[in-house]
Amino acid sequence: MKPRYGILYGFSQMVTRLVSRVFFWRSIVGLEHWVSGPALIAANHASFLDPPLVGGSCPEQIAYLARKSLFRNVFFRKLCYGLGAIPFERGAADLGSIKRVLAALRQGKKVLLFPEGIRTFNGDVRAPMPGVGFLVQQARVPVIPAYIHGSYRAWSRHRVLPVPAKVVVVFGPAMRFEAPGDARPRRATRETYQAIADEVMAGIVALRPVARARM
Repeated sequence: MKPRYGILYGFSQMVTRLVSRVFFWRSIVGLEHWVSGPALIAANHASFLDPPLVGGSCPEQIAYLARKSLFRNVFFRKLCYGLGAIPFERGAADLGSIKRVLAALRQGKKVLLFPEGIRTFNGDVRAPMPGVGFLVQQARVPVIPAYIHGSYRAWSRHRVLPVPAKVVVVFGPAMRFEAPGDARPRRATRETYQAIADEVMAGIVALRPVARARM
């Protein structure tokens, strides 16, 4: 079945895929792990390129978590909303944004997030934020781990402009956490949320050898 996109989203997908093939020689691995219905897509974060690289690799339209500062400019605000972005206050307990994410999931959408919160400074993965664990526990949907390899070389935070580099996007098997009614529900503590976030991050990092083997 051919995916259905909105006009702006479909145009952005076309441009992203063209640029990815020409300048970043992107390859995609693991789409056989894709699941239907609502899900969170959790990826490592090394570059400004990560959202379009992952989004352009997905076989359906997804929504994105984007920091609220991107919505201050009128043009970027309209663009972000048109592409399905959900504003999120980084480093804060943004309950309003969490509710918007949960609403998107209830509508059957998939939402991309970066557990590390910010781009890496040196190419290595960072510790995930506990808020990710809270969101995962509240959402009760599958989590699709994704590892992006090569985007740091292409456009790290230390570069003014991107450079050509090979990029590999790997999707792993969906991770499933406890559902309501489980015999041993997780206690709602910060430690619990951090443990869930760490588990998600471990699932992402486990895909790194697959990505490196394709370079």
